Amino acid sequence: MNKRVKIVATLGPAVEIRGGKKFGDDGYWGEKLDVEASAKNIAKLIEAGANTFRFNFSHGDHQEQGDRMATVKLAEKLAGKKLVSFLILKVQKSVLNCLKEIQKSTLTQLVKKSVLQLNRESNQLVM
Repeated sequence: MNKRVKIVATLGPAVEIRGGKKFGDDGYWGEKLDVEASAKNIAKLIEAGANTFRFNFSHGDHQEQGDRMATVKLAEKLAGKKLVSFLILKVQKSVLNCLKEIQKSTLTQLVKKSVLQLNRESNQLVM
């Protein structure tokens, strides 16, 4: 079935397991993301209809976001479905001020030349 409706899910503490702890447990934030346990929760979201995941780079570092992406990839396998993911990149205020002075066509060219890739071995995002 080709669905026209996209359900965008933002990953966060409600579905993430950290060191065997759920959100609200003491010490939750001090633990590393448990990819396998979290993937089971995300697979439930996929089975319920979520077909797009967004990653907000205003929160967490590249390593943490890479771990989240690995979690979604595993959840795709568990649910037997391919998904779409998109990134919301964190932009420094100084960059925004600088971009205000650049012409629109130049800005378009800058954006088109930027490529962000996920190194699957290290789960690091590289530009």
